[in-house]
Amino acid sequence: MTEIAALGSEALALQADLAVEEEARGLGRRVLDAWGAPDILVNNAGIARDRSLIMMTTEEWRSVQACDLDGCSS
Repeated sequence: MTEIAALGSEALALQADLAVEEEARGLGRRVLDAWGAPDILVNNAGIARDRSLIMMTTEEWRSVQACDLDGCSS
């Protein structure tokens, strides 16, 4: 973030588990509190498992869905 500040811009580093709805919503609140409504939003969060779909356990598949799909809609 030092490099971003040196360019005259601001950055905010946040960490959350997007599979947990309240944490995902908390990210949105932090952004709104810091800068107001965003003009552009890029959602690049996602996880993958090192195996094919048919080889995943139910728990692994649900964690992928929770982050990749549900996290986007919070």
